[in-house]
Amino acid sequence: MATTKRIIEVYRALGRVLNDPAAFGLAQRAPKALVEELTMSRRKLMEELLEQKNWLADDDIFLETELSQDADLYLALGRT
Repeated sequence: MATTKRIIEVYRALGRVLNDPAAFGLAQRAPKALVEELTMSRRKLMEELLEQKNWLADDDIFLETELSQDADLYLALGRT
């Protein structure tokens, strides 16, 4: 469970960088290569969480919320 919590913390931290790069000293929009790398890292973390399959009810809500935010991110980047 401690590992799961650490993975979630890192996942959320990467999301904060993606959602507000200026708060981390980057331009208003992070460079495309950085966005792609962070997005890929978040996907790998989510895959790890899914493999663990010991979600609590709150974690299921977290997953749904994060996945819907990820869908919005791709639209913002102009991807389909």
